[in-house]
Amino acid sequence: MSAAYATAMLHARHLPAADQDPALARHWLEVALRLAAELADPRRRLLSTVFYEQGLALLDSRAGRPDRALRLVDDGLTRLTAALGPGERPQDLARLRHNRAQVHLALGDPARALADLDTVIAHDPDNCEYYVDRAALHRAAGRTRAAFRDYDAAIRLGPHLPEAYYNRAVLQQERGRPVRARADLERVLAIEPGHLDARIALVNLHVERGALDAAEAGARAGLAGAPQEPALLCTLGLVLAERGRPAEADELLTRALSGDPELVEAWTNRAATRFERGDVAAALADLDRAVALSEAPVPRYNRGTALARLGRWDEAARDFAQALAQPGLDRALRRDLRAELTRCRRALAV
Repeated sequence: MSAAYATAMLHARHLPAADQDPALARHWLEVALRLAAELADPRRRLLSTVFYEQGLALLDSRAGRPDRALRLVDDGLTRLTAALGPGERPQDLARLRHNRAQVHLALGDPARALADLDTVIAHDPDNCEYYVDRAALHRAAGRTRAAFRDYDAAIRLGPHLPEAYYNRAVLQQERGRPVRARADLERVLAIEPGHLDARIALVNLHVERGALDAAEAGARAGLAGAPQEPALLCTLGLVLAERGRPAEADELLTRALSGDPELVEAWTNRAATRFERGDVAAALADLDRAVALSEAPVPRYNRGTALARLGRWDEAARDFAQALAQPGLDRALRRDLRAELTRCRRALAV
């Protein structure tokens, strides 16, 4: 019975995503449930049945049937609560409520998910993963302080948990605290050197502060384990371009685009490299792709700059004007766009 359940969870959760097999997981869960139904002890039979059904709820939720999953979880909670005495097995009840919170999220009901997580943490306050899940809800709702409190609690309870550090780093970065974000990302990589998202984020932070040696070393370390990762190829290409090695940069950026043709940064970075090498037509083609992929102002700003350098003032002015119309521009970019637009209009007036 336990072996059947463990085999089911292997195929449902623990194997790499590409190797998971929901149908096989469901088969082994049904085997476990049939064996549980034969248990002579009614209490053990109930406990085993309820928990094996949670595996079915997980599969149902992933298969796009969260309503069915919710019924399974609610029914299990009702039966388990009725069978247990006051204060008995609080961690088991917390696990079911945690499952229900995840189903509520799948149903698009974060308020009920949060209410369940509040109850879960009240009954099992020493489980670090529950705080990570609740922090994500707080962050999505803009409750930054509450999210930080939960990430801090998760790290205090589970200093081995890389995702808590990583998620806190992302929030630190969003709040404009790059030094703290770097410290958290470095901690992630100390725990799990192959954590690709943390590696990419840390390399990008190094680039933003102009630490090209650290950025190059980090990108190469990441590529040693993931040699075709587009984001790392793109960043390394940018670093080599900054170091005056345009041919190598172009090759890396081309590899990045082969892996991810929608990577806007790679199109814009390769365009800059090609423009500097004098291949204007190829540079503009890359910038056209970047603008087609993104509504962000930077690709239009870059294309406008290239067009202005070619004396195509009318086209450049249109790009600068459209970039200026985008909401949320930072002050420096807005200033630069206005200056470039003014320059284009003066050239057109001559």
